[in-house]
Amino acid sequence: MRSSQELSKAIKETLKLKGKSAREMLLACEMNKDTLNTMDKGSMLLADRLCRIADYLDVSTDYLLGRTDKPEINK
Repeated sequence: MRSSQELSKAIKETLKLKGKSAREMLLACEMNKDTLNTMDKGSMLLADRLCRIADYLDVSTDYLLGRTDKPEINK
C-alpha cells in the first residue's frame, strides 16, 4: 500500500492523465482545498474520501493505492 505522499502523487498523476484539476476534483468531492497538501505532509485519507476521489476519477481505489496497475473498476 502507498504512503499518503505516494497516494497524493498518484491522484495528481491521474488528474493530469484525465485532464482535470485538483481544485475541480476537491470541489466536486466536497473536500477541503488543502486535502492534497495535508496528504503530502503525512495525513492519510479516510476510506469514504478515497472512494469519492476514485469515483470522480473513474478508477479503482486499488489503483490509487498501488495494489494494481490497472485503473479499471471491477464490475
